[in-house]
Amino acid sequence: MQKPKGPRSLRLAARNSGQTARRGPFGVRPLAALRRALAPLSEKAGLVAAAPPVPIREIIRRFWPDLRADRWLLLLGLLAVAALPAIMTIEVWLFQILVDSVLVPQVLGPLGWLALAYLVLNLCSGGLSYTDEYVAARVGGRFLVRLRSRLFAHLP
Repeated sequence: MQKPKGPRSLRLAARNSGQTARRGPFGVRPLAALRRALAPLSEKAGLVAAAPPVPIREIIRRFWPDLRADRWLLLLGLLAVAALPAIMTIEVWLFQILVDSVLVPQVLGPLGWLALAYLVLNLCSGGLSYTDEYVAARVGGRFLVRLRSRLFAHLP
């Protein structure tokens, strides 16, 4: 019997013998090709070379001209981000007071003040969250506009 010479003759021989063909169309082994495509790359052989490390001072120096106009908004966003965990801590502390002073001894006297404090803290938390989101979106959007404008100003 003559040995099959190409992918088509291999398929025909497999079909005649009752076995499945090992190669797909165009002579490719589908499982082997899939295994090669999904195989993890070694750390040395990356698709793109790793970027060199850049010090934080260099990054700030390079992008500060685009952020300088929004420095007060950046400060406001930083204060909002710092105040949110403080408000959450106060809410947990108020819950401790609620349990220890109202629920366990079953005294309803301070319940009104605690409910009012919770309401005020939740409103403050919502306002600070909104401020944080708004400031981040505004500063980020304006930063990108300035950066793109500076980039495209160099093009002819």
